[in-house]
This record gives sequence, structure tokens and C-alpha cells, in this order.
Amino acid sequence: MEVDVDNTFLAETSAAELDQVPLERLEAELIGWAGHLAAATARWLLWLAAYDRREGWGQWGCRSAAHWLSWKCGMSLHTARVHVRVARVLEDLPLVAAAFVAGELSFSKVRALTRLHRPFNELEMVEAARTATASQLDRIVAGCRQLTDADDDSSRADGAGRVRYRQRELPDGTVEIVLVVTAPDAEAIDTAIQAAADRKVAERDPAVTAKEHIDQRGGWDEIKANAATELLTGTHEHEGPDPVELVVEVGLAPTSNDDAVEGACAISGRYLPNSVVRRLGCDAVIATSRDPSRDTTTTGVGRRQRVVPAWLRRLLERRDHHTCQFPGCTTRRRLHAHHIIHWLDHGPTELENLILLCSFHHHLVHEGGWSITGPAGSHQIRRPDGEPIGVPHHQGRPEALAPVAPASASALEAWWAGEQLDIQYAISVYADNGTIATNPSSATTPGSADPTRN
Repeated sequence: MEVDVDNTFLAETSAAELDQVPLERLEAELIGWAGHLAAATARWLLWLAAYDRREGWGQWGCRSAAHWLSWKCGMSLHTARVHVRVARVLEDLPLVAAAFVAGELSFSKVRALTRLHRPFNELEMVEAARTATASQLDRIVAGCRQLTDADDDSSRADGAGRVRYRQRELPDGTVEIVLVVTAPDAEAIDTAIQAAADRKVAERDPAVTAKEHIDQRGGWDEIKANAATELLTGTHEHEGPDPVELVVEVGLAPTSNDDAVEGACAISGRYLPNSVVRRLGCDAVIATSRDPSRDTTTTGVGRRQRVVPAWLRRLLERRDHHTCQFPGCTTRRRLHAHHIIHWLDHGPTELENLILLCSFHHHLVHEGGWSITGPAGSHQIRRPDGEPIGVPHHQGRPEALAPVAPASASALEAWWAGEQLDIQYAISVYADNGTIATNPSSATTPGSADPTRN
């Protein structure tokens, strides 16, 4: 791939050249470019809102606008989701959008304002954003959210937004339980529930197929709910923890001269000492695996069987990094082993003919008209119209931001000049004025909008 590089711009911005530029000029350029970036980001977000509203991402086989951004615009999925959320809310905040497009508000400040989930006086909040720094505005918005949450009958008692456990009775007499935990704990809980649910399906009557058994039990959701109940109440029939599966990589040399040996156990490519391997192996199911990238021989069972055996599944997951291989998708759970050349079309069950796909994209390939051609690793994915999709390449020119210049070089600079800022007072004022805007009869004395006082 050839990259178009602006050598003139690189020469002008080299460390040697910039060290000769007066600090005043550097400051002016930094502030000016920040304004350009803010104004350009505002326009970009408004375009994004329209693209998301029209679901343009669907024509690329993406789950959402965030997944499309992650693939096409080089963002992490988390960053993409933040931008999509801000873009959606920004359409309903015309005054915030206008100040943003003018380069008078930074993305950080706009992001904070879009977190206000209650109708505040938008004009006052824009003035607050102009007055305060981004950090101060974050504190004001967080305080306003806590204060309004405390007045909301549907909010949690602590008002901190950190729900750990909650239950409520539903009209049909059942009880809904909400448990909020950390991501690692959630992973462990879901794994345990899924394992218990899988056991329930595996222990069915041999005369009944898995699909029939699942349908008879109300579907996976009901099976998992029953499994979770049995795990929590201790009434599950399975006793003792599930054995750990110890995957031993064979035929590879260790990466160091520790007490790891050839054929030792590795986690994410890092070899473990024999002492650790022995401890893990005390009560574990032993499975072997090898690095498919170092094995050029055909790996698989050919046409002998359609179902991917466990050992081949391990190789497939290792090669595809436990991730859906559809462009822009980052799903790492409930992945399907897809035959690129279908079994019915005489496709073999071999590693080079298999690829990991999530349930969404597996349906898209089989029922949505999309297709995958070529051996895994050099495969090509085509849209229903036959057009291949590839990896996007980004190019841009800094001078292209000039037409979106802010009103002035210091438009982004906070008006705050170091005065004492009473955050709690500012929060109460903005919250009160927000209440006045939505329910005038609930207020008695309007507060001042100036958050600075002695």
C-alpha cells in the first residue's frame, strides 16, 4: 500500500522547525487548530446522526453505526459508541449544536452536556459550558444528574447510578431481578449459567433432539433462567466445579530458558513454568493444540464428517483469535464455525475452509445474500450485489479544516478566569432552573445563573 505523504507539511512541522517557532505562535496555532477540530467534529457528528438514522450501516452488514465506525473510521468500539450517542442527542439540542459548529464548544464539553437526561434550560447550560472548563462542566453535569435522580421516583436510593442488586414484582406475579457486577464477574457468572444450561440440554432424552428439547423447555432464555435459579439456590444436580480444560501446545519451542519445556502449556502464547502446569493439571481435562500459522499441512477431517471436532475447533479459535471474522465485528462469544464452501457443496471440514462468524453475521451470509470466497486467511467477503468489501484506508489534509474555522482563535477558551467556583451552588442553580423550565409551579425563587461567587 502506498501512502500519500505531504512532505512539505512534515518538513514544516518537524521538531527542528517547531523549536524555532515562538511560543506565542505555537499557542495560537494549538488553540486555532482545536477550534477547527471542534467545528469539524460538530459537522461530522451531524452527518453521523443522519447516517445512523437512515441505517446506512446496514448495507455493509454491520450490527450498528458504532460497528461501522469501528471498521470504516478506525475507532475502538467504545469510542464509536460514545460518538453515536452524542450524535443522536445533538440533533435535539440546537443551541448546543450551533455553538459546537461555530467551534465555541469542545467535544468534551458537548459530550458532558449530552449526558443530561432531563430537559434543562439549554441556553443556560451552553453559557455554563462557555464559562467553565471541561473538568468543571463534568462535575456540574454529574452533580445535576445526581440531584435530579434523587427527585426521580424511578431512581435508585443512593442516586449514584451504581446499582448492584434490585428486584421488582411484575404484573404477572413473577419477580424481575437486576444484578449489576463488574465485567470479569459477569463473564464468570454467564459462563457458569451457560455451562449449567448446556448440561440440562445434554441430559435430555436421547430420543429427543436438542432443538426439540430447547423448544419444549421454553427456549434458551427460560433454560438459562432455571439454571441460574438452581445455581443460586444450590439445588442444581451437578456437584463440584466443572473441570478446567488445560490446552497443551505441542511441537513449539519455549520463548525463554525457564523451566518451561517443549510441549508445555501456554496462555495467549506465553509459556508457563512446569510447576504451574503441574498444579493446573491436577484436576483438568487435558487437550492438545498446535499453532496453525506454523503448520502448512492440511488440517481437518475432510469429507468424513460435517461437524467440527473439538480439536479442530480449538485450532480455528486460535487462528481467528476467538473473534468473528466479519469486517467491523468484534464479537468474541457464541461464535459459529462456518464452512466457506458449504458441506452440501462438497466443502471439506478443514481449517482452510472454516471461519469463525457470530450468529448475526452467520445468518447474514446464509440468509442475507452475502458471500465468502477463497481460503480462510485470504478470503473475500462480498455484498449481496457482488461488490467485495475490503479494509478502508484513511487519508486527510490538515488544510481542509480551514473552511470550518471558529469565530475567533480563542473561541474555545473558557471564560473562567480563576474566580472561586462553588460547584454545589452552581449545581443547585442549574437544577432549579431546569425544574422551572419543565414545571414552573414547582419553583418559588429563580436562582442566578452565575456559578461563581464568594
